[in-house]
Amino acid sequence: MKLYQPTASFIRRAFQWGHKQMKHYFGVWLTVMICIIAFCADGATEASQPGAGQYEELSVQKGRTISGVVRWKGRRPIMASYPINRDESVCDPQKKRFKPSPRLVIGPGGGIANTVVYLSNIRRGKKAAATGLSRARNLSIQGCEYRPHVLLAPIGSYLAMHNRDRVLHNIRMFGAATYNLPMPEPGTLFVKPLRQPGLIILRNDAGHGWMSAIIYVTPHPYYVISDQEGKFTLQDVPPGTYTIKAWHEGWRITRVIPKNGEPAFYEHEKPIVLSQEVTVSAGGKNGGSEVNVEFTLEARR
Repeated sequence: MKLYQPTASFIRRAFQWGHKQMKHYFGVWLTVMICIIAFCADGATEASQPGAGQYEELSVQKGRTISGVVRWKGRRPIMASYPINRDESVCDPQKKRFKPSPRLVIGPGGGIANTVVYLSNIRRGKKAAATGLSRARNLSIQGCEYRPHVLLAPIGSYLAMHNRDRVLHNIRMFGAATYNLPMPEPGTLFVKPLRQPGLIILRNDAGHGWMSAIIYVTPHPYYVISDQEGKFTLQDVPPGTYTIKAWHEGWRITRVIPKNGEPAFYEHEKPIVLSQEVTVSAGGKNGGSEVNVEFTLEARR
């Protein structure tokens, strides 16, 4: 059998092609390998992670549903808009010059979206959602906006972050995770573990000061985000008396931090937290299968 003998020019072209491909995919490959190592380590240290042992999983018998709505009361506020002062061709292709605030979304019927509703004092209940690497929660950057704006992720899960814009972005996280991630080109991907329960605030440090998002790392599965009509549902709740809370990030701008004479970052008011007590019956003569709750949010004076 005659063997093919590659020429010097073929070898040179192959090397150049391989170098180009390796440069393009090396970042993704490295991130995946790090995550695989982290995934193996998580399996060995799961019992010692923060929050482990504080919530007991069990088979819920006679579980009930808590349903409700978060509503706006009074005159709707005039929301601030954020000037687009960088990478306008990508961030503002329609030349609107401003980004509307994503922080307060009120539907036609007065329901408020993106409110985190949860049981604050539940200690036992249904099994938490899967947290393996293949079940990573997704956050993308598109049009110089974080999508979604509010995200829930169970403790011990992974967050996959994608840049879909043809500009440099830099994800900066504060709170339960403190990552600082440069994303220089479309297709950039980072996958990071979320080991601490609590709130993560995201901003962008690459000149897109209007960008913000919220991630809630949850210690148990009884968390939910209200939909575009303000509605929410918590299912398979064991009988008992609980404190149910509604958390909203707030929308008023309290401070504008300039850089080179232009707005660079924004600070906002403190989050709004509403709470009430709810009793879930085991059923029977006076017990129903569903408990209804309503929260009302209004402008602060």
